Amino acid sequence: MKKSFLALVTVVLLVLAQIPVEACGDKLLSMARAISIFKAYKPWKNASILIYQVRKDSVVKDKQFQTSLTLAGHKIKTIDKADQLDQALSAGKYDLVVADISDAAALKQQLASRGSAPSVLPLLVKPAKEELVAAEKQYGAVIKTPGGFTNHLEAIDHLMKLMAQKT
Repeated sequence: MKKSFLALVTVVLLVLAQIPVEACGDKLLSMARAISIFKAYKPWKNASILIYQVRKDSVVKDKQFQTSLTLAGHKIKTIDKADQLDQALSAGKYDLVVADISDAAALKQQLASRGSAPSVLPLLVKPAKEELVAAEKQYGAVIKTPGGFTNHLEAIDHLMKLMAQKT
């Protein structure tokens, strides 16, 4: 009797004393750090993107932002002067023009006069909820910063799908 009681107590203590194991995928995350998330991201369709960065304080001038677009498979070209826009649009075909929200309305109006104009994808920095909703309604998709790692890539995919539905 004494041996069975001792065995039962031992089993109960072992079961209750287990340290909870968190299986949230940390091991996989540490392995994936070697692989860039942007290389692993597969866009819906590779886009040809014109980055309109005419303001000195423009967020789209960020090299990490531009590199992430290239690593995801998109083709990008940047212009830093407003007078280069017509020349760039004449020299190549672009699906999207990424610009700060402050330039987006004028840019959209300027592009509307062209025959096959690219869509404008505005970038908003810390927008208010109302501003974000209004911009999404006007442009179809927006890039919000700060955002998740793939927020900008998902916005590009969303706008590309919207453009495909229109045609």
